[in-house]
Amino acid sequence: MANLNHDWLKAALEVTGGFETDGNPWAGVSNDFDHMGISCGILQWNIGQGSLQPLVKQCGSATVLNYMPTFGNELWTACHSSKVQGLQIVRNWQPNGNLKPPVLKELRALFGSPEMIEQQIAVATQVGKTSMQLASKWANELRGGDPTLKEFCLFFDFVTQNGGMKQVWLDDAKAFISQNGRSQVDDVICNWILNRPADVAHLPDGRKNAAMWKNNIADSDVELFTLTYLRCLKSQHTYQVVALNRKGTIVLTRGWVNSGLVDLPQLRNGTPH
Repeated sequence: MANLNHDWLKAALEVTGGFETDGNPWAGVSNDFDHMGISCGILQWNIGQGSLQPLVKQCGSATVLNYMPTFGNELWTACHSSKVQGLQIVRNWQPNGNLKPPVLKELRALFGSPEMIEQQIAVATQVGKTSMQLASKWANELRGGDPTLKEFCLFFDFVTQNGGMKQVWLDDAKAFISQNGRSQVDDVICNWILNRPADVAHLPDGRKNAAMWKNNIADSDVELFTLTYLRCLKSQHTYQVVALNRKGTIVLTRGWVNSGLVDLPQLRNGTPH
């Protein structure tokens, strides 16, 4: 199995986080729209699930207060209190449902800081190792080699955003390719997108992707693109196209996601930077 390294993990976090947040993904901050209090950082760790508290504690009070001189004590208290108390503290920052601008500014400063970026990477190491295991297994079974950065980033996105592969694997992809013909796989998948009902989420992006991807898939990407499609079918009906938009963009390194055109040259080059 290939070893996980810092640069690859950082690249995968930036790809996945880049889909989720505007601007600097490391400094992403969301309000209580999902009843989680606040969600921060590149993987949107939050108070409600208890995932933000360890991150803040590990970073240390000195760092928190350095970047949050006004509201740092309240964040520190929220992360050392019960979940109910913590939620109450951060919800007091959102009297109209949105974070007060001074709070938002300080939270972004903290989570975009070098200290907190390194902590975010450290916290994501275990899920990174799980993703590398999958990428290594895939690459070995497909071609007897090591995974590419693109393969690692794809499996990282599946693990962090969708809970893994749900038993969809290479044999399923090969069966689909055999059934439909290798040269027709892109037509079948892109036509599937175009025929989705109007009520599915982010269909306009999907239609743009279908036009961009059809007849434009390298032979070396056929298995990975097929796997991506089959795994996305395991998502809820409404979100299947959403999932394929982002995963297909990783595989093909270019696509429409969340109403914007995303280009990932680092995945074409195979280098994190």
